[in-house]
Parts: sequence; structure tokens; C-alpha cells
Amino acid sequence: RHRSFLLAQLDVSLRAQETQTYFTPLAINEEAEEDNVLAWAAARVRRGSRMGLAYDADADPDFGATLARLMLEGRELICPGDGSIRCFADEAAPQRLAELESRRLGGEQSNSSLALGEDAIIKIYRRLQRGGNPEVDCARFLTAAGFEAIPAFYGAMVHVGADGAQTPLAIMQRFVRNQGDAWSRSVDMFRRAFESLLAAPEERAPDIGEALADFAPLAESLGARTADMHRAFASPTADPAFAREELSGEDVGRMIEEAQEDARMAFAALARLREIPDDAAEMIARLLKRREETQAAIAACAAAPARGQKIRVPKIRVHGDYHLGQVLIAQSDLRIVDFEGEPTRPPQARFAKDTPLRDVAGMMRSIAYAAESAILGIERRLLTDPQRAHALGEAGGDFVARLFLTAYEAGVAASPADIAPREAQERLLGLKLLAKALYEIHYEAEFRPQWIGLPVRGVLQILDKTGPRA
Repeated sequence: RHRSFLLAQLDVSLRAQETQTYFTPLAINEEAEEDNVLAWAAARVRRGSRMGLAYDADADPDFGATLARLMLEGRELICPGDGSIRCFADEAAPQRLAELESRRLGGEQSNSSLALGEDAIIKIYRRLQRGGNPEVDCARFLTAAGFEAIPAFYGAMVHVGADGAQTPLAIMQRFVRNQGDAWSRSVDMFRRAFESLLAAPEERAPDIGEALADFAPLAESLGARTADMHRAFASPTADPAFAREELSGEDVGRMIEEAQEDARMAFAALARLREIPDDAAEMIARLLKRREETQAAIAACAAAPARGQKIRVPKIRVHGDYHLGQVLIAQSDLRIVDFEGEPTRPPQARFAKDTPLRDVAGMMRSIAYAAESAILGIERRLLTDPQRAHALGEAGGDFVARLFLTAYEAGVAASPADIAPREAQERLLGLKLLAKALYEIHYEAEFRPQWIGLPVRGVLQILDKTGPRA
């Protein structure tokens, strides 16, 4: 076929003097049939009398196999003036991947994915950041450590600049047949439970635990698989990027400073909001009055341990952006995906080690989000008592989060990922939960202001439970 592929990086200069870089692979086909690829076309091309198209390579059924072949062969492609593209694969990657047609998958926003039959997935990173993202390294490490709750690592394509800086361009992993993500399943389960509770008179409504009994297997599996992930991250290794360390006093001080910065950005974002949803206005007003209390609650997490008390807190690599949407339900098991880290964090922060409680807090906050999202969905369809509905949302989220946390603690007990004593874990978890909720306020204010009520309610609830007043 008269076709080739151009692995292009485009620098986009914005008015704010910022430059963003995008990976934009193109297929160059001199005999392209326009009705097949015109929707993906970037330009017309001509060679002699032949006229064709340059179009998004994702739309070409041979592109995925071409990338797989480059990885399986360990090829290195020289980039004129800027280093090279290095391709590599795990020895367990099936050689047949280089022979399969690929199909483009929908649903992703920042990246794109190609399926090679039902054998492998190739994720192509679109927006590139100098310093890259940690997904390739984490997938390789966890696969080598025997962690089975991720799609196994098969290969990767990385740009290595003339200065040695590495930027992942694509990753290839085992295909996982799944029934959707844990976020959709959780919201649906919360919604059904809350609807049954709200349909009954309050004095005759079943216990929250009884209403959410069907949730227990998922919550406990989430806790167990999260513990498995952290035990794998804490496993012995000679790689300094993944070697387990101990949390120091300086680390705790840095965590406090970062949480205080999250608070500063959250309160600044709330002050800048121009269009405040009606159901959030009163909560925002209450939180703005508790700014000093929020800062005091953060500082209280740095209190010294009791005299003679020995604290053991591991500092390991973590998922970094852990929530229900990053967990796929695969028949009777779970698969954890997307180890790129929080998209708004700088690259160096995404590669940093942290206490495993960062992931635990992320999942607990995601469970609270799912419960509150279910309540909001019910409120839009049914005339219910908002106060009772939100109280149910908080109680339901707390119940499921406790199931998750109990299973997690049992899974990491006496392992290198465990934290001792329990008082230290509770104090650090409180800090991580509060910092995460404050980060969510800033994020929602910037990108989804209509959701601002969810994290604001979350911060108020955390302050009521763990702040100086409590």
C-alpha cells in the first residue's frame, strides 16, 4: 500500500505566551478513499499524478500494528535535530500483535486508544509535558512485581531528547474485557439504595447498612486491591525511583505546606466565582467563614507523637490520581488503570513518592462524590426533602468508605506498606482527606463550577468530623 506514517510533535503557541506540545501522528496515504478517512483529514498530498490525504493515524487500521511492531522489535527512530524515539517491549508481549488490525476507541478526552483485536490496547498520549508522566514506569514496575490488578505492560514508545529528557508517546498493555468502571457502578448502586430509603417514611426506613448491603463486595474488593497495589509498590527493589523510604519530619512539614497551599487556592477560587449554583451559595458562605479553622485543622495534623511512641510511615510510589473512574470492573475482579497522576500537577510532583494514604484518601473522596452525585440525580427527578437526602448521602458515603478502609487496613497489615501506630494513620489520613477536598474545590471552580457544591460540602463535613470544633 502507498502509505506511511509521520510521528509528529506540534508546538502550539498561545496568546498567554505559553507553548503546549502535542503528539499528532499522521497517516500519509497517496491512494486514500476520501469517504473512509475524510473526517480525519489534515491536508491533501500529491506525488506525481497520485492524489491522496494526510489524516489522523488513529483512523488507519494498520497504525496500531505498526506501533506494536516497532515496540516488539525494539526499534530506535532518529528525530532530526531532537534526539530519538525509542521503542521497547516486555518479553511476555505476544508477537502476533504486529499482525492485528487496530480500531479506534472512543470515550477518552486527553488521550486516544487503539485496540488490537482483544489482545492489547495502545494508549497514545496527546498533550506532552517535559518530564513526561509516570504511567510507563509504574506499569512496568507493577507488572514485574507480579501485581495482577492492572492490564499487564506489553511495551512503550518514548521520545528521548538530545538532553536525555524522556517523554512517553505511547504505551501498550493487555486488553481487559470489562463491564464498565467502578464510578458508574457505584453511582447506580447508591441511587437505587437512596431511592428505596427516601420512598419509605423516615421512621420506618431500613438501616443504611441494610440498604447498601449489595455494595459491600465492591467496597471490600476495592480495599483489598488497593492494598495489593501498595504492597507491590513497597516491594524490595534496587531501582531508586521505586525503593521504599520512611516518611521524615521534613516530609510531614512539606505535606502541611502543600495542604495549606491547597487551602489558599481553594478559598481564592471560591472568592473568584461569579456564577454560583443556587444549591451551593449557602454552603460556600459558611465555608468562607471557616478559613482560619481550616488552616488550624491542617496544622493540627503535624502534632508531635506521644513520648516514646515509634512511628513507621512508608513513603512509596503511588497511583497519584486514584478514584472510582480509574478502576474497571472485570467480571468478578477489578483492574486499576491510568497511572499518569493528577493532570494539573507538574511532572516532578507526579513522579514523587508519598504516603499510600494519598491514594486511600483519593478513593474515599471519590466514594463521597459518588454518593452525593446519586443524591443530586434523585433531587432533579423527584421532589424530596433535600436535608434528609443529603444526610443520607453523607451517611451512605461514610458507610461504604468505612468498608473500603477496613478491607484496605486488613490487606496492608504487617506489610512494608503498613502505617503504625493507628493514631498516626488516622492523623495523616485526615490531612490527606482535607487536602484532597480542598484541591477538588480549586479544580471544580476552574473546570466544572456547576459541581462546586460537592467538594465544598465535603470540606464542611471533614471539618465537622476532624477539625478543632470536633
